[in-house]
Amino acid sequence: MEPWIWLVIIGVIFALSIGILVWIIVVSNKLVILKNAVDRNFPVINSKIKQYCEKTNQLVDYIDKKEGKHSKKSKTLKAEVKACLETDGMVNRAIAQKEIAAQVLEYIKEKSTIPALKKSKNILTFARELDELQEQLNNAIEKYNVCVGRYNKLRESFPSNIISERFKFGARNQWNV
Repeated sequence: MEPWIWLVIIGVIFALSIGILVWIIVVSNKLVILKNAVDRNFPVINSKIKQYCEKTNQLVDYIDKKEGKHSKKSKTLKAEVKACLETDGMVNRAIAQKEIAAQVLEYIKEKSTIPALKKSKNILTFARELDELQEQLNNAIEKYNVCVGRYNKLRESFPSNIISERFKFGARNQWNV
């Protein structure tokens, strides 16, 4: 064989090797970027749940102060907020927060009929702030789920799945509460 044919074959093999190496690096970087995006969004959810619970405690304290007593409902709500914050596992904490959110709406509706609280703008402010926090929490969960979806899709699609299996990029679960 002619020497130039060997050079062409070696050149093609070298170009293919470089191409494969570049592809591995690009796919690995995409997986790392998406995995980091998932990891960054997870603590935001926890933070929003804590903020919601703290705001709920402030609401209950405000109402108790205005009423001059601690009602059974307010004690129960505060106990559930405490239990939510002490719950292990983010999904369990989010489930507890959703239950608290439903109770808070009922609590506000019930307490806003009390004459001493009927004209209070603070209850409306608390309700608005809690609604905003709930919306921020829902947005954080949605953003997290979008990141998880993108990550899992890249991780599972061919030929990226070769890289994800080789470098142990594990699947992530979406947030379903």
